[in-house]
Amino acid sequence: MPVDVAAIAIRNATLDYTDESLILPFDTNIHSTNGTLRDLSTTSAAAARLDLEGGVAEAGFFKATGTLRIADPFASTDVSVTFRGVPITDLTPYVAQFAGYSVEKGDLDVDVRYRVQDRHLVGENKAVMTDLVLGPKVPGAKGPGLPVRLAIALLKDKEGRINLNVPVEGTVDSPEFNYGKIFWQALKKILLSLVTSPFRAIGRLFGSDNEDLDLVGFSSGSGELLPAEREILAKIAAELANRAEIAVEVGGRYDPKADAEALRRARLEARIDAKRGGTATLESILEALYAETYSPERLEAERARFQPQTAPPVTEKKKGKKKTPAPPPPASTGFNAGGFYDSLRAQLLDAEAVSEADLQALARERAAAIVAALTAPGGLDPSRVKAGDPKPVTRKKQGSDLVASEMIMSAGD
Repeated sequence: MPVDVAAIAIRNATLDYTDESLILPFDTNIHSTNGTLRDLSTTSAAAARLDLEGGVAEAGFFKATGTLRIADPFASTDVSVTFRGVPITDLTPYVAQFAGYSVEKGDLDVDVRYRVQDRHLVGENKAVMTDLVLGPKVPGAKGPGLPVRLAIALLKDKEGRINLNVPVEGTVDSPEFNYGKIFWQALKKILLSLVTSPFRAIGRLFGSDNEDLDLVGFSSGSGELLPAEREILAKIAAELANRAEIAVEVGGRYDPKADAEALRRARLEARIDAKRGGTATLESILEALYAETYSPERLEAERARFQPQTAPPVTEKKKGKKKTPAPPPPASTGFNAGGFYDSLRAQLLDAEAVSEADLQALARERAAAIVAALTAPGGLDPSRVKAGDPKPVTRKKQGSDLVASEMIMSAGD
């Protein structure tokens, strides 16, 4: 039956909404609703006009505007919906369904626009959440399989707001189209990009897009922070300071080869420096250390290895009835002093023992330096930063030979 209605006026109405498909049934209402639906027609090619406003909860606001064709809404529809000041606690069923948690606190502003043209949907979902606080996990909720609390903490700005823009697109009458599933997949992609590279997300706030900001590089054998690394840590700490949910674990790392070699060199240089003074030369110091480390006899034996060797006499060789002249003896090169002292230093280096405990102590020193930088004035509260167990290095900073210690973010997930 053809229907044409010029206008429907709505005054002080209540719109009820219920969704029983969720793990926790959800219902809400929009009260004090006023507005009009104009030019509703089952035959006209011209679109009808929607204008509605109402209240949500005690102080929230709702508005919907747009156009749609009643005869075939999938042919052409363009509707915008605005919510302001919606208590996020009312949305616990949705948060539980998609994230696995209840909501204790927070307000929500939403701007949504859905456009359908020839059965193709393009959806824009913009949301601003203020002071969002997640509660405990909801029994039976699966969640997204990623650290949601960490993602929420990373999304918050310095004022505690979360700005999300989740686009959705698809063919509305396709058997594979599921609006809720597509929306959550898009949102999950955003969250996943955050929690897989949380330090990169923080770095973008101060102009860095490096993928390895979770790594802190140290020179081999050293536990002292380099100036560039200290500057980066200060920026990270400043951005994390207002995100009280986030904690950082610092893992001190050591390189079994590079650090051991550097420690041996440093210890040998310290022994050499201890003997400097007076008329002592580097040559005499190396000889003295070698004799102390091994023995005077071994020192002399080593010296003899670098003395000139006497060539054995060369006799003429007979070839048939003719004699072949013997080659001249090799020229004497004298004492190989450079080779001798290089050998002493190399053997003294080998004699410097570096144990696993020494390497672990170096890793702890590095972790302590990172912790101190993160908890410096203006940074994180010391209760939010802890040092983990020392371990061998597993990763390197891109394009760097520094020994990289690691940092891990968490938020109680």
